[in-house]
Amino acid sequence: MSSEAGTEASPQDVSASCASNLDEALNAFEEALRLIDKAAQPAWYGVVLHDIAQTYEVAERYPTAVELYRESAVFKRRACRRLATLDGERFLDEEAAGRLAALREGGDDAGEPDDVS
Repeated sequence: MSSEAGTEASPQDVSASCASNLDEALNAFEEALRLIDKAAQPAWYGVVLHDIAQTYEVAERYPTAVELYRESAVFKRRACRRLATLDGERFLDEEAAGRLAALREGGDDAGEPDDVS
C-alpha cells in the first residue's frame, strides 16, 4: 500500500486506517440492528448480529465476537422454529390445528431462552 507521495504507508498508518474502517462498519451494522424489529424478523436480526460478530473477530476482540455469535444463533434458531411451525401448520388437519392453538394459548413458549449466556 502506498501513499500519494509514492512512499509505503507505515504499519501505524495501516493499523489506524483498519481501525477506522472497522469502526465505520460497526456503526453501520449497529444502525441496521436498530432498524430491525427482532420479534418480527428474528432471522434478519440474527444475520446482522453475525455480521457484527465477524467485525469484532477481525478486530481480534474474540470474547465479544463469541458472545455475539451465540446471540446470533439464538435469533436464527428462533426464526427456523417459526418457519418450521408455519410450514407444518399447512399440513395440519382441523383437529390438530385446534390442539396447536390450545397449546399456544396455554403459554407454551417452546423453551426459548430468555438470555443468550
